[in-house]
Amino acid sequence: MAEAKDNILVHDAARCCLPAEALTRLLDEAGENDEGGILAIPVADTLKRSDGSHHIDETVARAGLWQRKRRSFFRRPCYTELYRLMI
Repeated sequence: MAEAKDNILVHDAARCCLPAEALTRLLDEAGENDEGGILAIPVADTLKRSDGSHHIDETVARAGLWQRKRRSFFRRPCYTELYRLMI
């Protein structure tokens, strides 16, 4: 059984082939965070906002936007609480 200080890794099996360096980076950069962490990359694509009628209303600035990847980890107490809320 995992202890409270342990990290629980969550992986979406539909998106396999997690590079080892990405997992290492996740644990190195967020491994001491009390809540956990996620893998994410800066948004690279041009984003458009619609006016609701399928017309482009504006181009959205990408500064500060990140694309979440489906790998994450949580500290055991946080994960246990999230799991409890889902069931």
